[in-house]
Amino acid sequence: MRMVLSGVAVVVALAGLYFAYQYYENIQEQRRLKSARDAAAESARLAAQASVPDAGKILRSTPDSQIWIDACRRAVYSEPAWQMGWQLTSYRCSDSQFMVSWRRGSGATIANVPHGAVVADDGNTASRSSPLPLPVGLQGTDNAVALRAARNALVLWSQVHQIAVAVSAMPAPQPKQRDPATIAATALGDAPPPPIPAIQFSFAVPTAPFALSFDSVPGVRINEMQLDDATGSAGGDSSSWKIAGIAFDRLTMKVWADKQTARNPVFLSWIDRNKDAGFALKHETIDLAAVMQLRDGQGFRFSNRDADQPQQEGYENRAEALELIERAAYYRASDIHFLLRGQHAIVQLTVNNDLRHFREYQQEKAELLVRAIWQGLVTTGDAQWRDHERQNAQVTGEKLKSDTGVTSIRIVRGPMYPAAQGGQFMVLRLQYANTVRAERRAGLEVLRFPAPPHGEFLLPKMGFTEQNIAKLRHIMSMPDGILIITGPTGAGKSTTDYELRKEEARVRPYLKQIMIADPIEFPEEFSTQLPVTNALDKAATAEQFAEAMAAALRMAPRMISPGEIRGAEVALMAFEAATTGHKVSTTLHVSDAFLWPDRLELMDITKLKRRMFCDPKIVRGVVAQRLLSPLCPHCKVHIDDAPGAVSPSVLAALRTWSEDGDLSKVYVRGPGCEECSHEGTGPRFGIMEVVVTDARLMADFIDRGTAVARRNHHRRPDADPPLLETAIGHTWLLAMRTDALWRSRMPKVDGLKGQLLNALGLGRGGQRVRQKTLSRKRTGWWGRISDAADRKAFNWATREALYDHLATQNGNGVSVEDALDGFAAIMLKRKRRSSAALVANVARRMREGMPLRKAIAIAVPLDEQAIIAGGEMSGKLGIALDLLISSHDRVDAVLRAYKAAAIRPVMYLAMTYGVMWAVGEYVMPSIIQGLPESKVQGMGIVMYKAADFSQSWWSVVPPLLCAVAFYAIRWSFPRWIGPTRIKAERYFPYSFYRDIEGYKWLSTFSGMVEAGITDVHALAHQMATASPWLRERLWHIR
Repeated sequence: MRMVLSGVAVVVALAGLYFAYQYYENIQEQRRLKSARDAAAESARLAAQASVPDAGKILRSTPDSQIWIDACRRAVYSEPAWQMGWQLTSYRCSDSQFMVSWRRGSGATIANVPHGAVVADDGNTASRSSPLPLPVGLQGTDNAVALRAARNALVLWSQVHQIAVAVSAMPAPQPKQRDPATIAATALGDAPPPPIPAIQFSFAVPTAPFALSFDSVPGVRINEMQLDDATGSAGGDSSSWKIAGIAFDRLTMKVWADKQTARNPVFLSWIDRNKDAGFALKHETIDLAAVMQLRDGQGFRFSNRDADQPQQEGYENRAEALELIERAAYYRASDIHFLLRGQHAIVQLTVNNDLRHFREYQQEKAELLVRAIWQGLVTTGDAQWRDHERQNAQVTGEKLKSDTGVTSIRIVRGPMYPAAQGGQFMVLRLQYANTVRAERRAGLEVLRFPAPPHGEFLLPKMGFTEQNIAKLRHIMSMPDGILIITGPTGAGKSTTDYELRKEEARVRPYLKQIMIADPIEFPEEFSTQLPVTNALDKAATAEQFAEAMAAALRMAPRMISPGEIRGAEVALMAFEAATTGHKVSTTLHVSDAFLWPDRLELMDITKLKRRMFCDPKIVRGVVAQRLLSPLCPHCKVHIDDAPGAVSPSVLAALRTWSEDGDLSKVYVRGPGCEECSHEGTGPRFGIMEVVVTDARLMADFIDRGTAVARRNHHRRPDADPPLLETAIGHTWLLAMRTDALWRSRMPKVDGLKGQLLNALGLGRGGQRVRQKTLSRKRTGWWGRISDAADRKAFNWATREALYDHLATQNGNGVSVEDALDGFAAIMLKRKRRSSAALVANVARRMREGMPLRKAIAIAVPLDEQAIIAGGEMSGKLGIALDLLISSHDRVDAVLRAYKAAAIRPVMYLAMTYGVMWAVGEYVMPSIIQGLPESKVQGMGIVMYKAADFSQSWWSVVPPLLCAVAFYAIRWSFPRWIGPTRIKAERYFPYSFYRDIEGYKWLSTFSGMVEAGITDVHALAHQMATASPWLRERLWHIR
């Protein structure tokens, strides 16, 4: 044994030595690699320094000037002019610190000093120092440049901005004497580096310097800005900013000019002034095209300025427009939108396909900017500005700085509402090269979405049902496709279209909306409105609509709304927009929600064949609506008292809508009274039929015609009732039950029915036709037993598969009944006859007129019924089923963990009983023979009693009591209510049941809300299907 232990010890020792050696070698290798990297870096630095001809060099170590100034600007703008009586007097940005001073005004106290400020000894002034909000990690790269080039570049920059700059070079000082310690440190390589040489410059401007662009001098470094008297900044004369900094550059001091500019006296005098100042500029004459390619990249912008046209203001506007475009390019914006709205103007950017608010201007300033872009930058296109025409042009990317990565800019501009007050738009589409320099610059400010419009969604208050609104929201949530709103003149189509798009702007303000109309009916701050004007006839109007649609497609829209489809060209442009990924909302004059394909084919049967556009991904939905006026309750006349008001044929048709032909609740319009201002009617309200298209409906339109498509769609349980049924339910037969209207038939009076429809002005409609029963019901006691067995076999695994199948098929446009039949067939193939029979029974109940939530109630729990009901009522059944599966999985995971924890003590209890029985049966008889019970003492007596208990009938009582208690508690979970139950929920297991059921309720409630049901209706539906325990709690929050 000792030899074995010794061998093990030796092996362990050798292994330890081996691993220690490997660790030592790894450390040495890492040190060698680090030394090699340091040597390579030092060699590269020395090579870079040696490549510069001038001996004086400076290193780039502070943030870029524009980034530093932006940080200073943010710090300055965050300080108010007055704080609790303390007046702001001065700012100072120095290195990475921001310093601000205040002076105490009359009535101010030291207790109200600005936050973080330190009060001076005299108590009249205070100051504070805080870090500048510089972006993390934005440090300059290490490089070196000549001091002479830096000085010359800075002087050139100052001349462009007409600023007097004090410039002084500070070469690196050399120590006169070197002490022994310094010599020793230098020999060891530990000496501190010598001071960095630099060019110091300073100047003053009468206003804040944040508008100055330092980008024309690459390499400018600002390290201090100071405003001595902040109180006079509003006037601009009594205060001035003092700026100091360090500069260096690589500019070659070379100038290119075209032949005309080379002879310009202003240009020649500028060359001479620089020469007298000691800066010899190299001058070269080249073609104008070459100058246009080179000038902006080198910082020279003189070739377009003639001697007789100084136009300093126009030059400043052009420079500001260039700065705006370049700034947008740094955001990696794809489009720049100028929107001039008559009184003010806004600039928006499209970044990552989302609209962002960028800047705001006065109308006059914005007009100067867009004209400067058009007249000063356009290289291809119409050079003349035309106020009331849509124009296109292009700008070459050489106009911008090379670090923007922009290769070209496409421009489209023209008038917009309000054109009479100077309303116009300009959209710039930026094209980028696929280079690293074109990536979004870090450290830019976050741009917010455009402000959503004020107000609330008004359609629910106009008489439309919750089912109508839910379907409309579902259609508007689609990423593309057309929504067609139909109806005759005066039906409120434009109002519905306006409210839908306004709600879209509230929900998704980042979507660019363009509206085209003749005329503009509603001013819309959330969209770009293009008016169609000066059209002499229908053909000219349609042509202008088509031109406006073509222009809108070049304006980077996400949603386009041609006010009305009036001709084939407009319809074709709308379909083109829908198929290219845009949302389209428009109106169409047609009397029925199913006649739109016929109306479009009438426009041009050659270009507009229904086989081309009857696609659920092109036309997402159709709305038919009317505005109705209820009769005045004070002066309405009973139909029996006005025999000539309604024709006998219409009366006969009306009687078919009642089960017994009773017309006692039917009234007609009266003569008018004081209550209704002698109108005979009350305020109008809307009725609507919303059709969400799918593959089956479109196939019916193409293969079977409009009449069959209408009839088949109205058979669906989730379809809106025809406008005729809704109208009669609202105004003609208010006392009649809704379900009676729903089941009404009009046999043998089809002609009369058409007369009634025409009398109401509702066009063609139809009542629901129920399909005959496809399978027979199971009746009797055996049928009830079979149904119970089917429900038992229909466990969660089967229901989950069914829900997943329904969600998938619903997304593919398959009806619920057909999807249920398909799942029943799958169950039959898997020999699951009980489940197949149950699903087939659900499909049969739906074909008999039941909605899915009622048809499936025979097989699923109440909580699942609630989520299914929410999805069905909102038109988002697929989403609701997915939510049901995910929430059930989460609850099931918790229950599995609880069951796993509960099984262990039950097993221990059963094992204890088993051991007691085995001891009493086999062990104790032998022990009793040798040791009678009378001689046993202490714990031995307990063992004898336990053995006797295990062999008696009393041993069955505790398990039975536990089982009874278990089932009693389980039965009381959903049924026991009252104050005693509330106290019991402090303890297990009622506390656990409360947590689980509360989570299930919250998942169900949130699922219904996400599916489109309002919170009030979701609670009402849950209370209707809840257990007594849950209903008691929901009653307090209803």
